[in-house]
Amino acid sequence: MNETDLKNLVRQQIAADSLDTALQLLIDYTSDHEKLDGIIIHLARFNQIKKEEANGTIAHSEINNELNKLRSNLLAYIRTENLMVNPPLPSTQKSLEAYEECLALSFTRVKVAQVLMSNFQALQGLTITDIQKESTLISRKLIVDFINELNTQGLVEKIKEGGKTIWRINEKGDKTLKKKIKTE
Repeated sequence: MNETDLKNLVRQQIAADSLDTALQLLIDYTSDHEKLDGIIIHLARFNQIKKEEANGTIAHSEINNELNKLRSNLLAYIRTENLMVNPPLPSTQKSLEAYEECLALSFTRVKVAQVLMSNFQALQGLTITDIQKESTLISRKLIVDFINELNTQGLVEKIKEGGKTIWRINEKGDKTLKKKIKTE
C-alpha cells in the first residue's frame, strides 16, 4: 500500500466513525518511529475517552467534543505528515522496483483470493500459514497485508481459536472477489 492509499483508507475509516481502525492502520503502516509515537498518543487519548464513556465519568456532549477534536487532529496529521519512510532511489531503479512491488502485490491478491474463494464452503477458516501453503506464495508479509485490506473492507471474518487466528471469507467477500477474479 502506498502513502496516498493509506491516507485515503484512514480518511474513509474516520468518515465511517471507525477511529480505532483508522488509528490501527496508521500504527501498522507508519515506519517513522517518532511519527508512530504521535499516533500512539492519539490512540491512548481515544482509549481514555472510551474508558471514561464506559465508566460514565464524562458527559455525552464532552465525549462528542473530544472525539471531534481527535478526528480533526488525525485529519490534520495525515494531511501534513509523510508516514511511510522510503530511502530515495534513482528514478530508473525506483520505477523498476515500484513495478516489481506492484506485480508481486497483484499476484499475491489473486492467489490469496483464489485460496479464500476455494475454501468459502468449508466450515473452518484458514490461518495465514495455511493460506501461504495453499497459495504457494513466499511473502507472508504481502499475504498479511492483503488479508488486512480485506478485513478493513469487511470481506473476511477474523476468528480466534485456541491461540490461532483463523481467516474466513464471508459471503460479501466471496461475491466481491468473484466479480473480479474468475476461477476455473
